[in-house]
Amino acid sequence: MRWADLQRELWPSSLFAVGSVLITLVGVGWGLHQWMHVPWTTALLTGAGLAATDSASVLGVFREVGAGQRLTTLLEGESLLNDGAAVVAFSVLLE
Repeated sequence: MRWADLQRELWPSSLFAVGSVLITLVGVGWGLHQWMHVPWTTALLTGAGLAATDSASVLGVFREVGAGQRLTTLLEGESLLNDGAAVVAFSVLLE
């Protein structure tokens, strides 16, 4: 991925990354706490750990079917920022 492409799509990629981490963290945390009676801290830490997704297979399909450059850049940027956001969320919850 070129830096210029990422700069152009940094804002939407960041929103996707942070939003997906928060949704996963809250969804998994709430589900584990509600249905499995896991303590909130453990449930939210599990959600933060599961929030870091790998999009390698999706990017492979994008290249195979000839998806647009903007869509590919958005997904690559989101994947890059998603990992960082998940690590930050996990670290904050751990403290």
